[in-house]
Amino acid sequence: MPEGTYYKPAQVRPTKYGCTGPRPQVWVSGPDVLRHEQHIAYMRHKAQATWRGEAYELTLNQWYDLWQPDLWARRGRSSHCVILTRHDETLPWSMTNCKFMTRKDHLVIHAKKNIGKRYRTKARLANNE
Repeated sequence: MPEGTYYKPAQVRPTKYGCTGPRPQVWVSGPDVLRHEQHIAYMRHKAQATWRGEAYELTLNQWYDLWQPDLWARRGRSSHCVILTRHDETLPWSMTNCKFMTRKDHLVIHAKKNIGKRYRTKARLANNE
């Protein structure tokens, strides 16, 4: 550190309850850690659907019913992990329109569906230049 400079580390202030870490006593989902993680995932999923302009009819309790503990343990970002997707992408997110599949299977379906779009886009860009 240069001479004459003063460095003051950030102070961690205790909260109202006297702790600085997680406060399960104030979680909306209750003190259960698994329910808390599922609640956060539900809110993120709903926010992403809203941002993409997709109708969303799943409630939090329906979300809990869909994600059984064995499926929840298989979530992740690898190709063999499980995701929640829709049967028909024109219909809203609902209990009857949701299904589980691996990320790899989902990618294969969308790659087949969109195979021609990439080449049409390249051709259109080439014609505009």
